[in-house]
Amino acid sequence: EMQASGEGLFQGVRAVLQAARQGELPGQFATVAEVLRVPDGLRVAMDVALGSAAQDIVCPTAADARAAIEWLKARQRGRATFLPLDSLDPPRRLDARELKEVVGSVGVASDLVECDSAYGAAVNLLLNRVAVMRDLDSAMAAARRLRGWSRIVTLEGEVLTPGGAVTGGDGGGRGPQLIRRKGEIDDLTAETASLLTELNKLTADATAAEAEAVEAASLTRRAAEAAARLGAESAAAARDLEAARREAETQKARGEETAAQMRRYEEAVGALEKEAAEWEQALDADRAQDTGLDDALAAARAEAERCAGRASEAREEVTALQIELGRLG
Repeated sequence: EMQASGEGLFQGVRAVLQAARQGELPGQFATVAEVLRVPDGLRVAMDVALGSAAQDIVCPTAADARAAIEWLKARQRGRATFLPLDSLDPPRRLDARELKEVVGSVGVASDLVECDSAYGAAVNLLLNRVAVMRDLDSAMAAARRLRGWSRIVTLEGEVLTPGGAVTGGDGGGRGPQLIRRKGEIDDLTAETASLLTELNKLTADATAAEAEAVEAASLTRRAAEAAARLGAESAAAARDLEAARREAETQKARGEETAAQMRRYEEAVGALEKEAAEWEQALDADRAQDTGLDDALAAARAEAERCAGRASEAREEVTALQIELGRLG
């Protein structure tokens, strides 16, 4: 909200940015503080290294800068410094190898920050001759040894200038502290993105877990249904098995009874055949002894035929029983 309202910016800077957002000024405008990404431990140093230049407005062309200046004049909205990217000519960069040789060096300021490549010329213009040191002692040593620097700043906010001036004390970098404020916004943005990513992951995990739970419940229900079905089928199979066992026992008993009956018929047939044979023998004997006994012979023959008929019927019954026994077996 503070960033959007332009709080802490010079009047002219704030007016140009608001006009650009509202479409009153064509072109793209952003402060140096807005285009930089600075690690947490370097934000105080960058605030004092840039000073008011953190409010310089970066724009694509010199024509954009000219149009914005004319707009400020016409409306009496203040002043602003512009950095048109098509016109910038950054000075020669501070020798980083020479800086490393000084005890307590952190690096060249332009190497310690990040920005989109389009803004590289503006960053180099302001920071490629600024040395960052750990403390005031190392900063003073660097001031005596280095050449070509525009400022030397410390992590705690002290500033040395080529003329020999040293600025420091309590509350280093008082003022808008745009770099620190932008850094805090970047941190919050990154943290928010991280939290959103984590939230999305947790949401996805919860959705997946819910789907797995639904699937598990479905599998459990299907398993219970299958178990119930198998139980019913098992009970039916057990009943069928018991019925088959009883039927087998019944058929076995019937088979045994039929076999016994068949044996009885066979014995009866044997007896009848034996009796018929005996009658034949008796007839033959009687025929040999007394040819005159026609009536006795006829009677014997009738009896023999009767016995033979009974034997034939018995054989038919035995055959039927054998067929029935074979079917039961």
